[in-house]
Amino acid sequence: MATDVKSISIAAQDQVLAAIKTTQAAILDGVRTWSNSVGNLMPQLPAVPGLDKLAKPAKGLEIGFDFAERLLATQREFAEQLLGVTQATQATQATQATAAPKAAAKSKA
Repeated sequence: MATDVKSISIAAQDQVLAAIKTTQAAILDGVRTWSNSVGNLMPQLPAVPGLDKLAKPAKGLEIGFDFAERLLATQREFAEQLLGVTQATQATQATQATAAPKAAAKSKA
């Protein structure tokens, strides 16, 4: 049994991701079945002028996920910088907190 925070966190993350993948597989199966059933019943749609000039759905997906990756990287960098600032502030406060009693003791002596 994992006892450190990182191991516990990774185990929980793995369980969540496995559940998501299971759900995604079920959704894909359902959509595939529906598409195969309904696809044969749908009439042929008329051609839409200019449709061929638009980006393909796969390109739109790629653009969206590329942006999401960049956004997540930016957020991580910000969070790391924020953590660094707060840790520096805590270290300064801790140093001041330990120095104050020593200074008070010296002035009484």
